[in-house]
Amino acid sequence: MRNFTPMLLAAVFVVGVDVDSSGRASAASTPHSLTLTCAQVQDLIKKHGQTLLATGKESGNYSFDYADCGGTVPGYACTRDEAYCYVGWWCDYNYPAQVNSQVHDQGTESCPARR
Repeated sequence: MRNFTPMLLAAVFVVGVDVDSSGRASAASTPHSLTLTCAQVQDLIKKHGQTLLATGKESGNYSFDYADCGGTVPGYACTRDEAYCYVGWWCDYNYPAQVNSQVHDQGTESCPARR
């Protein structure tokens, strides 16, 4: 029975990883733009496609593939080094609040980075 316990614990930890319907990891692994440079965020989104990005209290999905987002608006996010970092197309369909129809700025109003 003692040899069985470590295997059972390992199985619990593997099953405990939360993955959404698209196969991406849960919010626990969501990149946070305030800890990354603009270039790092852009590279991450280009590499992984549509990506959930957190900025302060906000989060949103972004992609550099226009078709991946159904053709929404350009997205900008606050990063460690830039207040308005272009992070691709904003992919949040049916967002509950009305946003500027021309661009989506995430976390830029109180961004500590240079303007």
